Amino acid sequence: MAHSFEEAALWNPTTDELKLLPQSSVPRPPRTRKSVFCHGFGFDHHNDYKVIRFIEYKCLDDYTENILVELYLLKTDSWKEVVYPYFPMTPETASMITYFLPIFMGTSPFLSTVVIN
Repeated sequence: MAHSFEEAALWNPTTDELKLLPQSSVPRPPRTRKSVFCHGFGFDHHNDYKVIRFIEYKCLDDYTENILVELYLLKTDSWKEVVYPYFPMTPETASMITYFLPIFMGTSPFLSTVVIN
């Protein structure tokens, strides 16, 4: 899996198939700056591959921060918002939330983050 702020793709190294994920239809807060700070990838018991993405939004007016969690489902080829209980979110706590997903992360000179499953 590779990502930028608005583009994401899944790559199967066995078949060399690349799947560009659709842009999310989850509404974005206005007048904010965003950063994606954690991705997770896994396979669930419903026979579906999923991608989870944590996005931090900082309001340009008052510098408040909000976290948006999105889940991509391969079967429906769509994103949905995931509601989670509020607690301070950091890359470390987001990584703990995704502990159940088999993830291997690294970096690439061409992509900011690479996730291989």
